[in-house]
Amino acid sequence: MEEERKKILKYLRLEGLLAHWDELLAEARRGRCSHERLLKHVLEAEYRTRSEKARLLRRKRAHIPEILEIETFPFHRQPKLDRKRVMSLYDRFEYMTKQRNIIWMGPTGCGKTGLATGFLLQAIDRGYRGYFILFEELLTKLYASLADHSEAKLLRKYAAYDCLLIDEVGYLEVEPAQVALFFTLMQRRHKSKTTLISSNLGYSEWGSFLKNRHLTSALLDREERMLSRVLEYLTQRRQLAAKLLEPLLESDKLYADHRANAVFLLVAGKAQRPVGAELRGTGPRVWRGMAPGTCKDSGYFWVGAPGSQELVLCESAIDAISCCQIHPGRICISTAGARANPRWLRGLIAHGYQIYCGFDTDQAGQDAAARMMTLHPVVQRLRPPAHDGNDALRSHP
Repeated sequence: MEEERKKILKYLRLEGLLAHWDELLAEARRGRCSHERLLKHVLEAEYRTRSEKARLLRRKRAHIPEILEIETFPFHRQPKLDRKRVMSLYDRFEYMTKQRNIIWMGPTGCGKTGLATGFLLQAIDRGYRGYFILFEELLTKLYASLADHSEAKLLRKYAAYDCLLIDEVGYLEVEPAQVALFFTLMQRRHKSKTTLISSNLGYSEWGSFLKNRHLTSALLDREERMLSRVLEYLTQRRQLAAKLLEPLLESDKLYADHRANAVFLLVAGKAQRPVGAELRGTGPRVWRGMAPGTCKDSGYFWVGAPGSQELVLCESAIDAISCCQIHPGRICISTAGARANPRWLRGLIAHGYQIYCGFDTDQAGQDAAARMMTLHPVVQRLRPPAHDGNDALRSHP
């Protein structure tokens, strides 16, 4: 009877029940649970066993050469890497739930493959099908498929993975046919599946490497490339903290336009209704301006702790973010220029906020600050530690 029971359980693939049969029976005989609870316990145990077995099988089928969990990544060896930002991207899991691609760029040995693998493993452990492949291997297989006319089948295979990691995209001699098949694959996966890519190439090098700038522009989603340039400008050249930029990006108060200008949204009222935007150029020529149709007095760009009762007025959105970085816990507002009497200021004063004028220390800023404090005696002066708040950050990165 014992052997027959084992045979039945094996045939039904109830490995969990088979492994815990004796202890489940002992639990029932002691009368510690009802029939319903016992059955529920049996089903949950079987579910856990099958889920774990399926997870391990998905990992095995992913062909990952080295299991690199995100928890073991040596962030201390990469001090310039923003750990909080990486872990926020990892924990939110939107790269899978919203099918967002991630490209890890950097020189050899900086940990791109380790990070990408950690993201792939999380997707696999949470029930998604994933696969790891070297870029060179992928191109070789795609090219070989042309010989026996199996390229359609191979493309379907790689397009079907929920999460595909393509590792070490770099300098290789690629044939036009290989490039075409690679772009076909990426087009099929675009916005329907997640693709993780590690590369030692910068964005500007991809066009010459893949020998087709138009297709490369389509592959490196233009909006994402523009945003990457904006973030590089704000974090590297302006020394703004990524942790302050993230909530602005998530709430769409900061984004990139089609020319890679940084766009800072002006909002109004409790509903935070968009009424315009400040623009900041991110290229070699520094410039600032307003989006067409913007009325500066209709609203303002702000950043900081929503519950704070202390406000600091700054001349620009970048100055406001810089001020918030220097004075955490306050709300920092851009007046979009050295404006002494913006129309919305009286309303903020009426609400009882403690207001500081953090205008620049040049003559125009000083004059505007003096006029503001004359018109509104409750406003106090808060001089930036340098010409403006951002200069202070850049002088002490």
